Order: sequence, then structure tokens, then C-alpha cells
Amino acid sequence: GRRETRWQRLALAAGKQCLRTHLLDVRPPATVEELARAAASSPLVLLGAAGGAPLRSFSDDIRAARCEGGDILLVVGPEGDFTPRELELLSAAGARPVGLGDLRLRVETAAELLLGGCQVLAG
Repeated sequence: GRRETRWQRLALAAGKQCLRTHLLDVRPPATVEELARAAASSPLVLLGAAGGAPLRSFSDDIRAARCEGGDILLVVGPEGDFTPRELELLSAAGARPVGLGDLRLRVETAAELLLGGCQVLAG
């Protein structure tokens, strides 16, 4: 839809501006089942979720994934957070819940915060 096209356009423009060697892969919204399948095949999956561990607690994992050239799958959910069933399904597939602070964030803000934090921690 229009929202996904906008996200892809912004990611491309930001990547060019920052001289990134690899562009961000912004994907359209997915079902929880589709995310679980993607999580099961990804080396590191960080899931923005209320009550998760602070992002800095994953700094070694983030650095290791980047050094190995692996992708990091960042998942942000619906405004209002994931349901307990969704969290259980994604966690069982290997996703690691990451807290993004005490405030409730818009999806776009949560994605930017998670990405920016990972970039800082990757070094």
C-alpha cells in the first residue's frame, strides 16, 4: 500500500544520504505466523515489546551478527503491543523481546528507535 511505498522510499533516500553500503529491506506488514517463520530462519531477531530486556543487553549479539555478515531481523508490532499469544509464538521461533522504554510509541517511531539503537551498538 501507500504506507509501505513511503517507508521503502524513505529507507532508500536515507541509505543514499548516509552512504550505506547495504540498503534497508523494508517489508510490508506480515502476519504473526509469517514473522514466526522468518524468525526461525534468522540468526538474530529483536522484537520491540513492552517489558522486554533493554536493547543494550543484546549488544554482544548485535556486534557478533554484524561481524559475521548476518542480517538482524527487527520486528515492531501493532500500536498497543503484541498479544500474549503473539509474543509466545514469536519467542518460540527465536525472537528476543526488547523493551523500548516506558512510553508507548508509534510503529514508525519504535522502528526508528530499534534500528538506531542497533546501529549504535554494532559500532
